[in-house]
Amino acid sequence: MKNNAQSTNCVIETKEKEFDLFTQLQESRKRDRENKLRNREVTLWYRQTPEETKQRWENEVKNFEEYLIENGRFPTMSEWDSFAKPKGFLSASAFKARLRASWEEVALYFNRDISKKSYSEIELIEILNMAIREVRKEYLSQVDYTNWAKDKGLPSVSQITKQLGGGYWKKALQVADVSMGNSEHEELISILQIATRETGVSHLTIAEYKKWAEGKNLPTAYYISRRLGNGLWSVAVKKAGLKE
Repeated sequence: MKNNAQSTNCVIETKEKEFDLFTQLQESRKRDRENKLRNREVTLWYRQTPEETKQRWENEVKNFEEYLIENGRFPTMSEWDSFAKPKGFLSASAFKARLRASWEEVALYFNRDISKKSYSEIELIEILNMAIREVRKEYLSQVDYTNWAKDKGLPSVSQITKQLGGGYWKKALQVADVSMGNSEHEELISILQIATRETGVSHLTIAEYKKWAEGKNLPTAYYISRRLGNGLWSVAVKKAGLKE
């Protein structure tokens, strides 16, 4: 039994070593292909006249800028290559070689900061909802968001408006307002129920809520109406299971 176990372990170790060697070989081949592609593309520059080289470069820059406008963010090298290869555009490696720069420096050439993380629409909606919950103002202004997001490593107002609101802050807020997490929904309902219980009233009005919530760092009646009742206090109260 012991010999069988040792034999099995030897087989496993051998397989693992073979897999490691195979992986290293694949990575080496991939690097070779990338280097050959880059060298071939760069070599073409030196076979052209200065005028042709200038025109080719201007066209490549224009292609890249159009991609940035359409997609709203700077691509990874693999993303650019996937887009560029079928169209015959310059590869990411060739851009690096042409500019004698890293990919991060290529981004700066196009006035983009690659250090800024890209976000999906869902992530931006979640971030805006978080800001709205924590700031708890009747209207989340761009200044409010900027102050809240400061030093948190979160997207800028510009990034949100471009990607989520088509260039408009109010539209971005409207998109985010559509999606309210269950946790906030339950929190607002709980606040209304506690307010009704502690005030001892049968019908919780806006005035009674304001008086009860004063000094407690709680969301405003307007905020609750907008987030829970689509702008109507009576709907928000009804959703909390209370009398209108």
